[in-house]
Amino acid sequence: MASDKWREFLFSYCDIDLERILKAQVADKDKCYPLAIDGSLLLDYNLQLCSRLLAEPNPQLDLLSKAAVLAQRDIKQKLIRSASTPSERQAVAKYYVKLLVQVRLHNLPAIPELVRNKVPGCSEVGKYLLLNGTVIRSGLRKVLQKSQLWKCQTCQGAIKEEGRFELRYRLVPPRRCPHEPCKGYKFQHQPDHVTTCTDYQELKIQEKVERLDMGSLPRSITVILEHDLVDMCKAGDDVTIYGIISQQWSNFANDSRCSLDTVMKANNIEIHNEHNTKLDVTEVTASRHYAYWRDYEDKPVTARNIILASFCPELYQLYVVKLATLLVVLGWFNGGSIVEEP
Repeated sequence: MASDKWREFLFSYCDIDLERILKAQVADKDKCYPLAIDGSLLLDYNLQLCSRLLAEPNPQLDLLSKAAVLAQRDIKQKLIRSASTPSERQAVAKYYVKLLVQVRLHNLPAIPELVRNKVPGCSEVGKYLLLNGTVIRSGLRKVLQKSQLWKCQTCQGAIKEEGRFELRYRLVPPRRCPHEPCKGYKFQHQPDHVTTCTDYQELKIQEKVERLDMGSLPRSITVILEHDLVDMCKAGDDVTIYGIISQQWSNFANDSRCSLDTVMKANNIEIHNEHNTKLDVTEVTASRHYAYWRDYEDKPVTARNIILASFCPELYQLYVVKLATLLVVLGWFNGGSIVEEP
């Protein structure tokens, strides 16, 4: 099953990030914990699984979030078994499994099937895409209520209604009581019930003028941000939005025509401002980097030559040229002789 494969992938490749989430102190049970997943790792692990994620993003991202909860439990059991003293086992037993984990994809391949420089149309609804553009308007940060509890006045049963993204999370009472054999149609709202709320923000993303055809006017699209993505960028930022092209109904009024708008539900945001020189390196990437150099601790030149061989592999017998190019790109040199033939 896909859920078991996602669970195995997260346990194998995202164990460090999941352990960090597991050990985080619980200040708010409704807090969202982001989990960054490197697209290159996912492609190396299972190409079919990655293809299914991009073809069916909504159900697969839901499975990933559920798998992250199960993987936390597996990591917790692993930590309990590896604890050597009773005090360590008690400390691990106090770790709280976070139920609200949102997967954030990044480092996906820049292929034409994924990357868009123009605003997608209605024909691409349901696809997972990367949209390059500029933020021209940043909405206010809001609190979004996602659920309500209603009580049937006939059988006194409780009914929880969840807001749907397509209806802009509009919360309305149910039409019929789902409890059999009751068929009541009158409901009373329960305001004392603790509802599910989250942060919410809308952005307006415009196409970059320099990437348009001559004489074309830049178009824009609304991007929906939730949870930890809120307030990540501001107007004027050049960004790449990872997200799902969706549609939302608006204008729910009597005797008026409804409109259907094409929007983008963001899954991740990358900011490309010129002044933003900080590298976004995850703990998984850093651990792979340090593990690689530890394996070649006694042979650093061999490790460097392996990296050089993977740089422009179609070019042969240009060792010095490759080395000089990488030094210019990386912009670092510690002095001494830099040329040592393999």
